[in-house]
Order: sequence, then structure tokens, then C-alpha cells
Amino acid sequence: MRYVGQSYELRVEAPDRELGPGDEKLLNNIYFKVHERAYGYAATTEPTEMVNLRLTAIGASEAARNCERSSGVRTERLEPSRASGASIFRSSPNVEYKIYDRYGLRWGSRIEGPAIVKGLIPRLSSIRATGAEVDRYGNILITEQ
Repeated sequence: MRYVGQSYELRVEAPDRELGPGDEKLLNNIYFKVHERAYGYAATTEPTEMVNLRLTAIGASEAARNCERSSGVRTERLEPSRASGASIFRSSPNVEYKIYDRYGLRWGSRIEGPAIVKGLIPRLSSIRATGAEVDRYGNILITEQ
């Protein structure tokens, strides 16, 4: 939660029960106490807002299955022009990072470091070690020799 217009939030623990209409006052009071503990004051007449909500749900579900990757050593190294705007990154004049497509990696694929793996998340993961290998579940196991 935060005061309206603020650019930072404080984590507020809601009571462990179902919340409903009218609980805004309760949550505000909890927020004011958290704010006072953190900053030494609380502006109890200022409006607040929830900007992030975390939920833990407990219930029955089917057991998770391990999904094995297909085998075969298909390691796709991206050329800079195929890496969606990524290019070879040089951290010093003598170090060049190769760029690999996460989706092109198969079980048994070997990545020679230093390398950058472009993956699911719109960020790049750097492998500075001597290399990595993809296991049968798709995990990238970084190795140092």
C-alpha cells in the first residue's frame, strides 16, 4: 500500500480471513501503523491505495509432471541480427559474448562461455563461466572448469 501519489510502497499484512466491503478502514489502519514504524509518522487523513496484491491459495491439484526436453544437440546460436535487437556484447576489448536462443536449446546442448542466453523473460542471462549444458528437463547447468 502507499499514499496516493507516492512512488514507493510498504508491505501490509492483511488479516487471515475473508475481506469484504468496509475492510478498507482496517487495512488503512494497518498501513498507518506500518508507515509510522518505518518513518516515525503517519498521515491518517491522507488517501491511500493498494498497488500490489499477493495471494496464497491452497487447494488440491494434480501432481506436477516433469516435462522432459527432446534429446538431440540442437544448439542455436543467434547472429546479432536475429537476436531481436541484441548484439554481441563486449565487456572489454578481449571478451566477446556469444548469444544463444533459449528456445533453440535441447537436452544435451552445450553452451560455450562466455555467453548470453536470450529467453522467456525480456532480459538476457549472462553465463560467464566456461560453459553450460542443458539437462533433460531444460535446466541450464553452468559449469566451471
